Amino acid sequence: MSRLATALLLASLLPIGAQGQTAALVRDINPHPPMAGSTGSGPRQFATAGSRAVFLTLEGDPAAPDALLWATDGSAAGTSALLRLCSPCSAEPQRIAELPGAALYLAADAASGSALWRTDGTRAGTYPLSPAGLQTGTEPDFLLGRRLLFKSCRSSGSCDLWSTDGSAAGTRLLKSPVSFGSLAVGTGRAFFESSDAQGNALWVTDGTVAGTRRVRAIDGASFLTVSGSRAFFMTGGDDFPTDLWTSDGTSGGTRFLRGFIQPNHYVGPYTDYLKAIPGGIALVGAADGHGGLNLWRSDCTPNGTRPLTAFSDYQSVAGLPASQIAAAGNRLFFVVSNVTGSRLWSTQGPPATTAPVTGCPGGCPALKEHAPLTAAGRRVLFAATDPAHGTEPWASDGTGAGTRRLGDLCPGACDSNPEAFNAHAGTADFRATWNGQARLVRTDGVSALPLAPVPAGGSSPIDLADVGPLTFFAGLDAQGIQPWVTDGLAAGSRRIVSGARSGGSDPRDFVTLGDRLLFTASDGVERGVWTIDSQGRAAPVPGTGVPLDLPGPSDLTVSGGLAYYVSDLGADGVELWRTDGSAAGTLRLATFHDRVLSDLRDLGGRLLFRVTSTDGEQPVFSFWGSDGTPAGTVQRFGLPPDTVGISAVTVLGPEIYFALESETASQIYRGDGTAEGTRMILQASCDCQFFDDQTRFVRAGGRVYFTASGAYGIFLYQTDGTAAGTTRALSAHDDSATSNPQALFAFQGDLYFFGFNPDFDSPVHWILWRVAAGTSVAVPLKAAGFQYNDPVAPGFAALGNRLYFRAWDPAHGFELWRTDGTAAGTVLVRDLTPGPASGDPQGLVAAGDRLWFSALDPDHGRELWTSDGTRRGTRLVQDVAPGVVSSAPEQLTPFAGRLYCAADDGVAGREVWSLPLEE
Repeated sequence: MSRLATALLLASLLPIGAQGQTAALVRDINPHPPMAGSTGSGPRQFATAGSRAVFLTLEGDPAAPDALLWATDGSAAGTSALLRLCSPCSAEPQRIAELPGAALYLAADAASGSALWRTDGTRAGTYPLSPAGLQTGTEPDFLLGRRLLFKSCRSSGSCDLWSTDGSAAGTRLLKSPVSFGSLAVGTGRAFFESSDAQGNALWVTDGTVAGTRRVRAIDGASFLTVSGSRAFFMTGGDDFPTDLWTSDGTSGGTRFLRGFIQPNHYVGPYTDYLKAIPGGIALVGAADGHGGLNLWRSDCTPNGTRPLTAFSDYQSVAGLPASQIAAAGNRLFFVVSNVTGSRLWSTQGPPATTAPVTGCPGGCPALKEHAPLTAAGRRVLFAATDPAHGTEPWASDGTGAGTRRLGDLCPGACDSNPEAFNAHAGTADFRATWNGQARLVRTDGVSALPLAPVPAGGSSPIDLADVGPLTFFAGLDAQGIQPWVTDGLAAGSRRIVSGARSGGSDPRDFVTLGDRLLFTASDGVERGVWTIDSQGRAAPVPGTGVPLDLPGPSDLTVSGGLAYYVSDLGADGVELWRTDGSAAGTLRLATFHDRVLSDLRDLGGRLLFRVTSTDGEQPVFSFWGSDGTPAGTVQRFGLPPDTVGISAVTVLGPEIYFALESETASQIYRGDGTAEGTRMILQASCDCQFFDDQTRFVRAGGRVYFTASGAYGIFLYQTDGTAAGTTRALSAHDDSATSNPQALFAFQGDLYFFGFNPDFDSPVHWILWRVAAGTSVAVPLKAAGFQYNDPVAPGFAALGNRLYFRAWDPAHGFELWRTDGTAAGTVLVRDLTPGPASGDPQGLVAAGDRLWFSALDPDHGRELWTSDGTRRGTRLVQDVAPGVVSSAPEQLTPFAGRLYCAADDGVAGREVWSLPLEE
């Protein structure tokens, strides 16, 4: 999403306190434009907010992304990010409503809960409306004229009904508490079902406190619908309600209209919705004395509740969805399905006027199955099929002469499959797909004009917003999905922003090899190994490039003065290569057919790696080694034939440790890289596993510690490398507090980890513990850490005599902490994003007497930060991607007096950046 910053070209926002340390692009390795099919910024949830359009983009972890709110006037200069609605979001924010001058969004922040936000397209006019301490529901989309009704619930489960006109002053509580059964809005009033001490009742509100009142007691209100200012609902059973009622908002005006027949419990209801139409409602139902299943209407009187059709069967309108009923002009249109297909019918009210639409020039078409009807002026729009033209867009005014195909978008008998009709401003837009490309098409009910390519999608309404004569939407071209604007003409349809100037090289696998920094990157044609020398100059290593349609070099690992990597050139299978950073020093060592290479490790100056076969019913595991020559690349040792998995491969000095899962047991192995020197040191005979995300090996105070699971949990073990010397590490009395330890880290001879919080009432469930060298007692340090559902990822980094880490508490969210090994010395360094929202420091690296990491704040997005361990000395280094978008620096690597990382400034794409470490 930060690529949208290309079009913004905002003034440089170099933060105060950067003190001359300025990051610079090392080289635009991939100068080519982004490849066709690039994802783009992915704009969504468009809305009208005053004189501007607003929309959302997502960035970061797809499972828990950040949501950025943008505003645009249709020009690149007038397009900017306003703020982050949530970071990270527990669910994608939703556009709720458009009120005069403002748009409303519901955003759910993982740290602070849900909030209803309003925006007028400016930063000052964008703020939350939800009352403090409350959380809005998931569907607060009840638009009542110029106001919005929404439900807000406390953590206790008690809910309230609120009303807002889109301003803080106009947001008020209507009823507290309220227990919603259903809610529906109409002209000037809304009805809802609620239970209180007096029982279940129908309520009415005009959006004011005085106008919110109880109407009368009812026994349920199924399919509550408001047409005009009257409510209609069904009662008589939770599964199959039979009785139709109406209400004018008074007790006396709430009355029974008529009963309908429902089938037995195993068939399903005939009446499962009420559809609001001009003058009343429509429903599908069966009633005594009226033949079979028919379409009915009601004008709120018993005599005015009558059938519109006269079918004697129970199939013609069975399953007719509400989306296939639409009022246009003075007619009600609906779809009848039988052996001849789905046909369009219309009625003007009296049964004599109810008939199928016939006499269409060239023959009337069959509607596409389940195709909705969309009213646009005096016509309905729909997708239909005829033999000569395939499935195309059609319009009808209810007469044969007035029923016509809007255009042969896909000439001949092929299908354009029109869908997602959206009527607005006297016209309608829809999505159609032909020749493999989805397009936005506009119609005036007479003809259809393709406007722009758009992403393929479902049948839901197209995501767009109208601002005066302009329509904003998500378009698609070689720049991926980006915000577009149209004036209703193909020539006037254009992308608003250009995205990144180049595609980015996606640098990865940073390693230091002597006086060079090596990494893998793409130049837009090939992915290969690149080097940076001590002067900061980047160049490709000849002979390492692989075409982009094949897996390129990966897993760079330094061992014995060489860098090894895995590559795939296609026909020969997976290959192991080595390089010293020069063309002459680059050599293919071995080819592995039907096998996977992983866990490349440096063991005593020689490479050790795992090979897994993939050509049998069960994988075969072995460890290989290499001295940098083809002859010296050989298998070191195999593993038992019943092995089903290997995890946590860890090198500690001259030893290698790993967890092995067999068909019958879980085991821990220690080895020296040879068959004779590799042995099992712990076996669990229980039905349990050494989980890959739990097992860790670290050396602290002369001992090797690791975690392993048993029948009663996951515990900390210690070993001297022998089976006899492998034991539980902590005293028995510590087990209740420190079972299931995670994220082991060694610092100054002591062991640190996160384990259970002994205070079971604390919202912090995993806290930091320390085991001093030479002891078997764990000491808790501070009630900051992680919650049960959080991945325990502290990202430990040592700087001087302090250990730094990422941790959470309810007052600050995820922030930067440090410890000197004591409870008093375990403190928050700085609340980077003040309050419960998180700065979320990631990728902590110590270099040049400072700590470096990426972090998030509301004004700059995720950018590069640095710290000397004090609050005052913790600061943003540079806003590489200006504004609230993120450059998202990763793989921070110190080399030759500079700090290197991969970052995206929104112009060059994700490339290598560096800055001097000297202050």
